[in-house]
Amino acid sequence: MQHVLSLTGELTISTAAELRSSLQQALMSATELELDLTAVDRVDTAAAQLLLAAQRDAAGNGGALTCACPASLRDQLTALGIRL
Repeated sequence: MQHVLSLTGELTISTAAELRSSLQQALMSATELELDLTAVDRVDTAAAQLLLAAQRDAAGNGGALTCACPASLRDQLTALGIRL
């Protein structure tokens, strides 16, 4: 079952606990998770690490995590070594 998790605003260390909780809950309810990051303004390294961990958790459980995001954000994540 696929689930879409829409995130908005800034994904930073100040929102990391909330992001972690949202990602964990979404991954517990679906094997396929799509992150909608089209309304995200900023991602810092703390949030990027959480996204990468969620991607690894999904893959480790036989699922997948994909991402819909603007090209600028995708480029930023790719520069950090994260391909969603």
